[in-house]
Amino acid sequence: MLIISNLRLQRHGCRLPTVGGSMRVPLERYLDGTAARVHSYVVAVPFSPIDLDLGRLVRGEWNASSDRFRLWHMPGDGRSGLPQLCYVIVRKFDSRAGVMTFLHIVVNLDVQEGGDQGQSFTIGVLSNDDARSRAALGAVIGVPPAFHMRSELRVIERRWRTDASAVLRFAANAQSAVSKPGSGEMGFNITLELEPGIVDELRRNMGAWWPTVKPRRTVSNRSHVEQGSSELSPPARSA
Repeated sequence: MLIISNLRLQRHGCRLPTVGGSMRVPLERYLDGTAARVHSYVVAVPFSPIDLDLGRLVRGEWNASSDRFRLWHMPGDGRSGLPQLCYVIVRKFDSRAGVMTFLHIVVNLDVQEGGDQGQSFTIGVLSNDDARSRAALGAVIGVPPAFHMRSELRVIERRWRTDASAVLRFAANAQSAVSKPGSGEMGFNITLELEPGIVDELRRNMGAWWPTVKPRRTVSNRSHVEQGSSELSPPARSA
């Protein structure tokens, strides 16, 4: 059993390893407390409903012990100002490649008829591999019967995040994915030293780790370079 203490989320200058043109943080670094960044890709979805190609997202494999498809509904609290939340999470752990992808689909309940329909849903993806985070969005592209296109999605953010809200969210899911349920003990024990107020902040931002800003632009079908990486759906790699 690995005992982890003093999880520190600090910036560091080390170069991330590259795999097939993408950047990847070894998953074990989220378990020993040395990972300080996670790749985030967030887009606004203007259409409804969303058809999700789960087979593409999970690459044809599903393990109920480590993977998750979970629907959350959290009632609002007018006294504390916490809003009502409804979202779906899909977590996929690729043990052979050492990659975890965490997809988060938020239903924007405050969208009104005739309002800004560009925010019907927000999809956020966290991964320790930037190519996998972009490829995950391909699960809502080209799916029958609507066959929506990439150009309909609007980027909110696409970057490596170093803030505690995003990194801790991903690290907690990585720990859960590699633990062994039914064995009577957890695969890892994590002791966290958190800065004051971070627990309340995580609870308030449980539905999202991204800023509530208007999307920057439409996702382009043309390839472009982002920190040595390719577009939304990079060439398939062996997992």
